[in-house]
Amino acid sequence: MNTVISFIPVVLLFITLGILKKPAYKVVPLTLLITLLLALIFFHSPFPLMASASLEGTLLAFFPILYVIISAVYTYNLGLKLGSIEVIKRQLMSLSRDGRVQVLIIALGFGGFLEAIAGFGTAVAIPAGILISLGFDPFNSAIICLVANSVPVAFGALGLPIITLSNLTEVPTSILSQYAGWQLLLLCVLVPPLMVVLTAGFKGLKGIFWLSVLTGMVFGLGQTLVAVFLGHELAAITGSTASVIFVIVYLKLFPIKEPFIVKEMQDDGKPEQEPKFPSLKDSVLAWSPYLLILLFIFVSRYPYIYKILSNPPFALVLPLNGKDMKFDFITTPGTLLFMSAVIAGLIQRSPLLQLLNTLTETLNQLKTSILTIVSIVILAKVMGYSGMVMRIAEFIAGMGAGFYPFFAPFIGALGTFLTGSDAASNILFGELQKSVAQELQLNIPWILASNTTGASAGKMISPQSLAIATATTGISGKEGDIFSGTIIYCTCYLIVLGIIVYIFSPG
Repeated sequence: MNTVISFIPVVLLFITLGILKKPAYKVVPLTLLITLLLALIFFHSPFPLMASASLEGTLLAFFPILYVIISAVYTYNLGLKLGSIEVIKRQLMSLSRDGRVQVLIIALGFGGFLEAIAGFGTAVAIPAGILISLGFDPFNSAIICLVANSVPVAFGALGLPIITLSNLTEVPTSILSQYAGWQLLLLCVLVPPLMVVLTAGFKGLKGIFWLSVLTGMVFGLGQTLVAVFLGHELAAITGSTASVIFVIVYLKLFPIKEPFIVKEMQDDGKPEQEPKFPSLKDSVLAWSPYLLILLFIFVSRYPYIYKILSNPPFALVLPLNGKDMKFDFITTPGTLLFMSAVIAGLIQRSPLLQLLNTLTETLNQLKTSILTIVSIVILAKVMGYSGMVMRIAEFIAGMGAGFYPFFAPFIGALGTFLTGSDAASNILFGELQKSVAQELQLNIPWILASNTTGASAGKMISPQSLAIATATTGISGKEGDIFSGTIIYCTCYLIVLGIIVYIFSPG
C-alpha cells in the first residue's frame, strides 16, 4: 500500500501537466500539499522532519537553482535593452539564415556550452530567448532547447553530476566520466537530426541531414574523448565548442543551396535585408557576459583561489537534517553569471538605474516560475525524507532483475523529473543503484553512470525545466502543453539509452 501511495505525487504531476495541461504554478504547490499529508498520515513522518525538509528544499531552491535562473534571464533581458542580443542575432544570421543551422549552433552548441559552464537552467533560458529574437515560435523554441539540453547535462556545471555521484558512492570520477561518455555517444548523434525535424519537419532534413548527423558526431566524440581521457570538467565544453566550429567550417565548404528561412518578412511587410556582420568591437561587447563568465569560472576553479573562495567568509555551512548544507557565495554559477552581466552592462555604459530596473522586471517576470521551482524542490525533499522515493525506486528495480540495466536509466530520469537536477538525482538514487548492482552482481560504475545519463533525459520533462522554458519564452502557464510535446522524446531517449546500457553492460 505504501508503494502505491508513493506513486501518487508522480502520477498527479503526469496527469495534471501531461493530460489536463494545467499550469505548473498551480498544480505543483497543490501536489506538494497532498504529498505532505500523505507523508504525515501514511508514512508517519514526524512533523518536525517534514518542516525541516521543507526548509532545506526552500534553501536549495533559492540557492543555487533560482539564483542561477534569475541571473541567466537577467543577463538575457539586459542584453535585449542594451542591443547585445540584436548584435548576436545579426552575427548568427550572418553565419547562416537557415533556421535549421541556427538551432544547431544556438540550442545545441551555445546551449551545450552554457550547460557545461553554468548549468541550472541557463542552457534553456538564454538560447530559447535568442531563438525567439530570430523569429522562432516561442512554444517550438522551448521544446527544441529542452531536447537539446539533454546530452551535455551529465557533464554540466563543470562535471558537477559526476563529482556528486563519485563523492556519494566512492567510485572514481575517471571511471564514471568514461562510462557516461560512452553511454551518451549514440544519443549525441541522434539529437541534432531530431532538432532539425522539430524545426522544419521531416522534409527539413533534405540538404542538411549529413550536416546534422556529423555535427552530432563531432559533439559526441569531442565530449566522449575528453570524458574518457581527460575527465569530466571540460567534456561538454569541448563537445559544444567543437560542434559550433564544425558547423561554421562545413558551411564554408558546402553552402546550403535551399535555406529554410524562419522569418521571411519584416514587420513592415518588406523583404528582410541580408544581415550585416557586426564589427569586432560590437561582437566582443555583445558576447562580453559569456566571455566574462567563462573567465570567472576558470579563475575561480584554480585550486588555490577555489580553496580560499569556497571557505568562510566566502562560504557558509548550515547543519540541517543531520548533514551540512554549504552555500558558496562567490563560486556558485549564479554569482559568476550575475557579476558577468553587471560588469558587461557597465562596460556598455548602462546606467545603474537601468541595471536595477531590469533586475526588478526579471523578478516580476519569473514570479510564477519561482513558486513552481520552490514547490517542486520541497516536494522532492519531502518524498525523499518520508521514504516515498526509495519505495518507488525499489519497485522499479524489482520489476525485472535480469533486465535491471535497461531500467536503471529510468530511475535516474525519475530523479531529475522530481528535482530538476542531474546532480540531485544522483544524490537521491546513487546509493540505491549501487546496492542493486552489488546484489545482482552487475558492473557498479556502469550502472551508476546510467543513473546520471538517464537523469539527462528527465531534464526534458522536469517541472522545474518546464517553468524555466515557459518563463523565458513568455508563455507561462503552458507547461502542460510543453510536457506533452517533450514526453515522447524523453521516452524514446530513455529506451535507446536503456538498450545501450543493457547490451553493453560490462561483466
